[in-house]
Amino acid sequence: MVEQSKAISITHAIKAKALQATSVACSFNFFEALGQYKACTAQAWQLMSIDIHEALKALANPMRLAILNWLKDPRTHFPEQEVDPEVVGVCVSIIQMRTGLSQSTTSLYLTALQRAQLVTSQRIGPWTYYKRHEANIEAFNRALREQI
Repeated sequence: MVEQSKAISITHAIKAKALQATSVACSFNFFEALGQYKACTAQAWQLMSIDIHEALKALANPMRLAILNWLKDPRTHFPEQEVDPEVVGVCVSIIQMRTGLSQSTTSLYLTALQRAQLVTSQRIGPWTYYKRHEANIEAFNRALREQI
């Protein structure tokens, strides 16, 4: 709730700034104000989108926590990945091999991490690639520090 209040305050402040700036003489660039508004709105949405309880539930499982940790340094933990794991993420089948769990259990674990917005997924052909969502992980860490 505190994070939502901050996000709403940030959004209102930027809207006010953009409106004030657009009423100034033609020396002000409207598109610059619009860009600032969009950037702030995206930041506010990120702050509002992380659900600390959902993230804690996802991280309560030791294997899901391990997967998130492995994705922090994918080149080290998934050297068999052919495409750049920093860019596209790590293929679910490679994650599954590393966990030693069934494909369905691994997919459920990755879905829980994605629902908590700690990872993102990307489909390329028949394969799904996962990588950490660093901005949301940082928002989660901030929210957790404020709550504890």
